Amino acid sequence: MAVEFPAAGSDFKVRERLRSNVVEVVNLSLLVLFFFLVEFSFAVVILNHNATAAAGVSCCVLTTTTLLLLYYASVAVLGRPAIYVVDYVCYKPPSCLRVPFSWFQEHLPVAGIFDGNSIAFMTKLLSLSGLSEETYLPPALHYMPLRPADNHREAMEEARMVLFPIFEQLLSGNGLSPGDVDILVVNCSGFCPDPSLASMVVSRFGMREDVRCFNLTGMGCSANTVAVDIVRNMMVASSSRPRRRTYNAVILSTEILSTEEVS
Repeated sequence: MAVEFPAAGSDFKVRERLRSNVVEVVNLSLLVLFFFLVEFSFAVVILNHNATAAAGVSCCVLTTTTLLLLYYASVAVLGRPAIYVVDYVCYKPPSCLRVPFSWFQEHLPVAGIFDGNSIAFMTKLLSLSGLSEETYLPPALHYMPLRPADNHREAMEEARMVLFPIFEQLLSGNGLSPGDVDILVVNCSGFCPDPSLASMVVSRFGMREDVRCFNLTGMGCSANTVAVDIVRNMMVASSSRPRRRTYNAVILSTEILSTEEVS
């Protein structure tokens, strides 16, 4: 089903664009005033050689130095790129995928791949894990016995079920379209298909050809932190360009469980 996204143009983007323009005007004004005062001070030195003129030159030099310091301070403080976490969306599976503890313990022996010691260990681990009765498992893990021959297809279906809805919800909730996304990072530790999950998202939503996309795998729980650092570094680097603008980045973090029934 096609999803219609509202046109971009949120208040956040307007405020960021206004802030960037103000910073550029202030820096340019200070720089112009600095060069004007430098030229004026040299003119006073050439045309006058008495003590009064020397005092005037000293005053001009002091004023020029102060303005130069203000200029560099404005570049360091106001010119620093402002990077914000604008929104956060978490996927809520349908209630039919909920797995109470009793269901899990009942189906462990039926799975046919666990011995008595493994079942006892997982039962004890479940009671100490902090998971609740509202824990969910993907559809592939609801089949008994499990179907390892189809785990890749099931994993792809799980990825689509999780990534597509939250991406749509995130963009529509912030007045953005897929074409407004400049950076896309998708991370999943245990599932790395080809084409990648990031390419799958780009293709599904018809994103721009120049979107910068990254697919992180095999990094465990640290992948989300690494993804945030990648986005931050890219935004800082992009902000040093002459005509800076607002950049939008999306990070999709997930773990596909359909291929993990054995582990």
